[in-house]
Amino acid sequence: SDIDMDFSSIGAFLAIAQYRNISKAAASLYLSQSNLSARISKLEKEIGYQLFMRQRGKHTVELTPRGQQFMEYAKQISNALVEIENLAIEQDRQFLSVGANAGIHQFTLNAFYQDFITNHPNICLGLHTYHSSDIYNYVNSGRFELGIVSNAKKMPDISTTLIYEEPLFIVANHDSPYYNGIMPEQLPGNQEIFMAYTQDYIAWHEQYWPDRQYFARLSDAFDLPTFFNDPNKWALVSLSTAVYFADRFNWSVFRPGREMPNIRYYLIEKTNKYRSEAAKIYKQELFEFLAHDINLISKV
Repeated sequence: SDIDMDFSSIGAFLAIAQYRNISKAAASLYLSQSNLSARISKLEKEIGYQLFMRQRGKHTVELTPRGQQFMEYAKQISNALVEIENLAIEQDRQFLSVGANAGIHQFTLNAFYQDFITNHPNICLGLHTYHSSDIYNYVNSGRFELGIVSNAKKMPDISTTLIYEEPLFIVANHDSPYYNGIMPEQLPGNQEIFMAYTQDYIAWHEQYWPDRQYFARLSDAFDLPTFFNDPNKWALVSLSTAVYFADRFNWSVFRPGREMPNIRYYLIEKTNKYRSEAAKIYKQELFEFLAHDINLISKV
């Protein structure tokens, strides 16, 4: 005959098999002993054989040989039920992959990400760190749904939208000889820790410090602390990067005496492509953060 098995009976069976004690198993399931015993009796009646050997005067129970065989199937059923529950959970979760360079993720958008993951626990946010050219390729291939780059370029089927600009500031050890209003030409090129932000920035930079005079060249700002024990070393960094290091290392931040090129950030995404709900939420809140929530000038 067909077996009309209650899945709660499987949980009851596995609990008793684990504890070999009715009272402990009942406590683990927040059931009364009589309720748990009734579930097992009902299960044994439905399947047509005994699962446990109960002995008078003993608190423990043992599996019958059939019970041992049944336990293997019960575990499979329990695991399948967990997978089914996970499917329901995953249906409510959304996944979003965003590519950007390390400075954007860590310095510029750090506060935004903290708020975003707190406010949207159903969105699994994947943050991937690459250079701009790689991010374009990964967005184009569909690996990332969104990318944030500082080097804009034209690429078929990719939209590139300017979303934010940051001024450059000078950072140095707090014992450095530099000061607010210092002119670029007064900064010693052979003491610079150089980062090549964009081609336009490199062209501007060579007007003041040609022939690669710099002391060291970094791919991103994370390695700056390695060099800044020397008070003569200096670097040009975006405002958000300057604030980050000033807060953590007590470095000095100086406003240059002459206008310098801004660092521009662009949002890139594939055109004519389905936009996930997570991507729409991310974009809306990112624009709101950049328009209203960033207030870095007051910190330097």
